Amino acid sequence: MQQLLDDEIASRSADYQSAIAEFATGRSGLFLTGVWELRSMQQQNLPIDATIIPTLFGTPSVYADSHSFTLPHQSAPDEATRDLVYRFVADILKGSFDWAGAGHIPAYLPVTQSSAYADLLPQANYAEAAELVRYDPPAWFTGSGSRFQADFGAAVQNVLLRGADPAEAITRFRARIDQQLRTPNPADPEGAGA
Repeated sequence: MQQLLDDEIASRSADYQSAIAEFATGRSGLFLTGVWELRSMQQQNLPIDATIIPTLFGTPSVYADSHSFTLPHQSAPDEATRDLVYRFVADILKGSFDWAGAGHIPAYLPVTQSSAYADLLPQANYAEAAELVRYDPPAWFTGSGSRFQADFGAAVQNVLLRGADPAEAITRFRARIDQQLRTPNPADPEGAGA
């Protein structure tokens, strides 16, 4: 991975925004990012493709996150209102081809199994990723935008950009995770929800 950031394939000193700009203008030949940047690249009329990262360490997997609807529990729901909410969510899912256009993989199988989706490139080339998803381990400090992700990013960034020793970076990351595991969940300090 360090060899990819050699200032020829990709810049060692680029931050997120400059990495986007360097790839979009052809000054970088590689951009590891999420599918949310697909539209940015298409707006530049770049002849691009996208794929899942090849299997590492023998287990096919794709790090992912999901978007979801949270419908609150109600002790005495109004049946008509609940029916409207369910229909709204169903309509959003059934109309998720637009979501796919932004690079995301819809969860609604009739969309991803449609001929229109098969023709949607490069999205159709990485649709298999939905079958290989691995989420963060369940803990109060994990998930999208979490401390867990920030700590991992900091460890990896030092290895990739500054040539830090990977084993030392993982040791520091594990120590940070152990510290978090010993810390009570601030939203449930008594552990009642555990």
